[in-house]
Amino acid sequence: TYYSAKNYVTEIVNLIGTDDEPDIFVFDWGANDGQFYQSHFASIDLDNVDITSLDITTFVGAYNTIIKALLTAKADARIFLVTHYSDDGQSNEMTSRDGYKKMNRLIEMIAEYWHVPCHSVCKKTGWIYNMNGISNIKSIWCLDGILPASSSNRKSIDFLTKIHKQFLKENV
Repeated sequence: TYYSAKNYVTEIVNLIGTDDEPDIFVFDWGANDGQFYQSHFASIDLDNVDITSLDITTFVGAYNTIIKALLTAKADARIFLVTHYSDDGQSNEMTSRDGYKKMNRLIEMIAEYWHVPCHSVCKKTGWIYNMNGISNIKSIWCLDGILPASSSNRKSIDFLTKIHKQFLKENV
């Protein structure tokens, strides 16, 4: 379930009209990297996704519920979606790789549905966990295997800053 751990609708909508209201609401992929629900994404048929779903027990439905509530509360809210930084998973199992790929495609589809910009970070990084035995995440970009923006690796921070900055220049 993607929605139950915290009521993100309330957390986000309650910011509107306060000093803490952000200029841009950024949804940065939206699945816990440490507890990624691979089987959910692996079982999705991208050709038959109900992109209008509001079923909060699904990735698409939870995203849509939050975005709908945000736009209902503030019709001119500026929203950006961001994909995961990699298009594959941490194992050689097809379900894992398909999971990240499908999650990224779903995020792009949701952005298209809502007509909001999507920063497809995975298409710009070239970062991989494991593709035919090749990995560059843990050796170069993401030394802990999870957080590419950790203070232990300025190279990844500088690279992500550069591509996010360019995206913002093109979309703000």
